[in-house]
Amino acid sequence: MEISAHRIENYNFFATIFMQLPDEDFVEQLSSLELSKETRLQKGASLLQSYIDTMAKRPVTDVLHELLVDRTQLFRGVIVGGCPPPYESLFVDKVPQIIIGELTDLYNLADCKLSTDIQESREFLGVELSFMVLLCEKEYNSISKQEDATLYQELQKRLFEEHLYIWCGKYIEKMLEYARTDFYRAVALMFSDWLDLEKEYFQKQKELKNENLMTNTN
Repeated sequence: MEISAHRIENYNFFATIFMQLPDEDFVEQLSSLELSKETRLQKGASLLQSYIDTMAKRPVTDVLHELLVDRTQLFRGVIVGGCPPPYESLFVDKVPQIIIGELTDLYNLADCKLSTDIQESREFLGVELSFMVLLCEKEYNSISKQEDATLYQELQKRLFEEHLYIWCGKYIEKMLEYARTDFYRAVALMFSDWLDLEKEYFQKQKELKNENLMTNTN
């Protein structure tokens, strides 16, 4: 349960960054953010803490403007020759319709729909991360009710291995190249390390499953 809660917390952090447009409340919340104690995320976390310490000495409006400008050029692809926006089809050899179809299949298997409040495409990074949050929450709730969570665990694995892990590393490289603020540089570094941790997590889950199969066979 503790691992599930930790994964929900981290995925929700990254999903919020990519989905939520910064405003003054966001800046104020950022100033009081409690950073993850996960040691593997410390390089990015240290940079983020440094940014938070610096912004505390600046007017909120200045920080907000800086973040909005950087977010726009990183997430919206508004500059010709600049950072491509985080849509999966821009980083893999598949057209958007195919990717959206694959994601829709996962949504259907999880018996969920994209919220009408979300205007972004399902292949947008923030939406894929939000979907992972939902799958992790469904797993957590199933385990807490002592119900079978296998379906949600398998869907998480598919979403990660068939989508997120395939293309996010490529986007992170672009994000680090074009980010103008230490805030978004820190997010990119932390997200990169988080993907590596998740890769290890799913590998361990596969090994445990194989061990259980062997035990049951014997």
